This record gives sequence, structure tokens and C-alpha cells, in this order.
Amino acid sequence: MFDLVAVPICADLSKEAELLVLRHENQVLRCQLDRQPRWDHADRLWLTGLSRLA
Repeated sequence: MFDLVAVPICADLSKEAELLVLRHENQVLRCQLDRQPRWDHADRLWLTGLSRLA
């Protein structure tokens, strides 16, 4: 019974860890660029569409 509960918890932890890694990677890359990334209209549409999935 407990094995069934552990699977969703592990999947959630894995997703959270991946998000933290990606956020840190973005922060490091921004520091290397010394400026904020420039988003064009297509990038904004893509991110908006992805945010609707969550």
C-alpha cells in the first residue's frame, strides 16, 4: 500500500529538483551575460502556452 503512495511523491520531488536545477542554470547564464534575456513575441507566446499546461 505504501509503495503506491511513494510513486507520486517521488515524481513530484523529481520535478521540483529539476525546476530548481533549471532555475539555477538560468541564473548562472544571466550572470554571464550581464543583462536580462530579451524575449520576442514568439517566445512570449510559447511560454504562455506552456504555462497553461501547468
